[in-house]
Amino acid sequence: MTKQQPLSKDELAATYPDEEWRAKLLTISNYVDMLHACILRRDYRVPDDLNAAVTLSEAGKRVQLTLAKVHKVNPKDARILCLLEYDHVDLLIDVENMDLEALGRSIERQILDGDIRFPFTFGRELYDRATALFRHETWSLTYEDTMRLLDGSSKGVFQIQDMVAGPYGILPSAETRWMMPKRRVPLFHCSDITCDEIHRCELSSDSSAPVNLERPKIVQVLNQISEESSDWQGFLADVAGLDGIRYDDRSREALPFLLGDGLSDRELQILISTLMDTTKGDLRQRLAPLGIAGASEDAVRELSRAQLIQVALLCRNVDIADQLDRLVASSRIVVPTGELRRPVLNAGYAIGVYGIRPELSTQGVRFVPSTVQICQLRLRRLIGRLYDLESASDRAELEFQLRDVDGVNVESQLEEFIRSATPEDVLTRLMLARHVNVVTASQDLAVDVSLHGPDPELIGSMLWKLGFKADRGEDVNREFWLQHVGMKKLTQTADVSAVTDPNAVRSLASNYFVALEGLLDDSLAYCSWALTSDHLGAQRPFTFQPEADGLAALMRLNEAERSRPSGPEKLTFSDANELYGLCRGFSALAEWLQVLQADRQNLRRSSADYPASIKHSDLRKFPFKHTVAFLDLIDSARVKIPQTLKEISRILISAKVSDVRNEWFHYRKSTADVGRLAACLAGIEQAVDMLEREGLCRVQFVPVRDSGDIWGRRIFFLADSRGREIGIARPVRYDISQMPGLRQSQYLMNSAVFAEPREMLRFNVSVSSEYSAMWDDYPVRRQEGKLPVDARIPSDPLKLGGSSPMIAG
Repeated sequence: MTKQQPLSKDELAATYPDEEWRAKLLTISNYVDMLHACILRRDYRVPDDLNAAVTLSEAGKRVQLTLAKVHKVNPKDARILCLLEYDHVDLLIDVENMDLEALGRSIERQILDGDIRFPFTFGRELYDRATALFRHETWSLTYEDTMRLLDGSSKGVFQIQDMVAGPYGILPSAETRWMMPKRRVPLFHCSDITCDEIHRCELSSDSSAPVNLERPKIVQVLNQISEESSDWQGFLADVAGLDGIRYDDRSREALPFLLGDGLSDRELQILISTLMDTTKGDLRQRLAPLGIAGASEDAVRELSRAQLIQVALLCRNVDIADQLDRLVASSRIVVPTGELRRPVLNAGYAIGVYGIRPELSTQGVRFVPSTVQICQLRLRRLIGRLYDLESASDRAELEFQLRDVDGVNVESQLEEFIRSATPEDVLTRLMLARHVNVVTASQDLAVDVSLHGPDPELIGSMLWKLGFKADRGEDVNREFWLQHVGMKKLTQTADVSAVTDPNAVRSLASNYFVALEGLLDDSLAYCSWALTSDHLGAQRPFTFQPEADGLAALMRLNEAERSRPSGPEKLTFSDANELYGLCRGFSALAEWLQVLQADRQNLRRSSADYPASIKHSDLRKFPFKHTVAFLDLIDSARVKIPQTLKEISRILISAKVSDVRNEWFHYRKSTADVGRLAACLAGIEQAVDMLEREGLCRVQFVPVRDSGDIWGRRIFFLADSRGREIGIARPVRYDISQMPGLRQSQYLMNSAVFAEPREMLRFNVSVSSEYSAMWDDYPVRRQEGKLPVDARIPSDPLKLGGSSPMIAG
């Protein structure tokens, strides 16, 4: 064959200017992408309806003839090979005469019949199937194992442009997306207990199918024409407008991954039934051919997760996000305070050059970039839309608002103010200054003002949408301290007041001691769990789940009490503990820790469980060499913590907390009663303050700032709800654990130091919800397996890029 010169995308654009022709070629390309990524069943043969839908160009006919005559390829297979390799120097297909409807019908029929397969990668269905089928790390699957995995599983859901494929076949969407099908899917967690990456596994198609066996032959034929092809993919990327997604910092392209991994089946049903009723009939019209009609809640009740997601993808991203915001605000979808929903299995997918990922919280949906600098640029852009400096009135208003900011003109004042003030202060001063600004900002950030109350709440929502961390942290002891202030006031007035209401006193005392009981119960459970657990061996490392972990820790404390040979009366703990037992419980925990200390050698972690980074490098140190966290603390901490726990019990018992509580439930005004109460309150205050100061109860810290130098050294500062700050330095040799990152909310146990300087136990904040229940026993670790010789080293999920190779970040 005659050698040919490939064309650049600009030359192709000049050669093919017709928009209708370009759109048709893009559709053909999308169908070909489906065929490239599909998994063929073993006995697959090219069906007649697919073959009939393909019309070859003159160049394609020459290639087909060469394949048939020279390489003895079946003409039908040769025709499909030309379709699969259509974009060489010249197109091998006749775009104008291709029957696109017939091509789409054939591919859809093959999807529905199971002739071609795609994995369903949303939620944990495939992950759980793989866990049950394959015990060892599996970086790739044979065809037989791929079929074992896929047989009986849901049909894969994906979208290319406006075509959504899934259990209903191929349906047209109101939204364009580039959520390409893949055979390399997130499937397992490895045996390394310090690795939290979800590893990808390559699924296999049937290599013995004729269309696959003959594939090298067409490559050989095409290489005789040219070893390089024309830049059809670059040309089509321009036709599709993919740069618009690649550089869009507000892209909602990753929203489907949040739907797939972040909502339960019930929550998906609520979302879709709401969309059926709020999209002005558009979704209902799209669903009518599927027989999904009638009352929306009834219509979606029996749909599978794959069906629900395919239906959701028929809607526009803006409609999905808007209704999610409303459903969360109305608590029809309950996202508890402190919960941050993100894609789990699909955590590695980020869109565009800014690495945009979706998140859902009590403040709704947002699309957050990979770096906070982009958030700052978003804020600057927003202010630019609120104030047009070419307008005399806007310029005068801004000059007034920034009158106390240094600068030679209003432009420099604005830049200085945005640079030096907190984002919250910027919005408060410049956005709240005028009603029109609030309207403009709410439209720009997709914040519905009607869903928010006071100004601080609105500002918080806008900061959230911009991508800033707006979490001030939750004070789990707040209710106790409010009650404590009330009780202290009572002691100051009860002995002089002639009108003290006994019923009011009993009510106040009852509420106070109930709050105290809750605080002590939660603190004892948390402290027991934090100090005596094997956090690396847990399914959710360094994550405290109050309902499950707290009670389990108290049950272990029970066992320790029962095995104690002698001493004071033995305590029994449950899910309903008495105040007296809780006061003594901290001393019981201290005794248990000392027993564990004596058995330290028998509680060492097997060296086989050490991470590979420790076995094969001396750059870092492994701090958790025992299966009990307390035993890995430095010597001084292992001495101080039991002493502190005993002192807390001593203070509470000396204050006669239980006796005073009983007295004030039967309030009789007397100076002696008031004096005992005042002494009791002083003891309680001292004990609780000690718990908080030493981090022996749940005190949530949030990141507030960090500073660094050119040598890579940084200090991250975290603060609790009352402004107390703790600085943590990086880098250190002990930062390989799965403790929470220093840019997220967490509990700090500052007395539990396991390495200098001040490397302390830190724990993730966890709340119970349908989302947490979805991932309750996740991850499940595989046993160590043999890495195939040709396997690629798994990449960092933060480097994976977008859902399509064409829009990878």
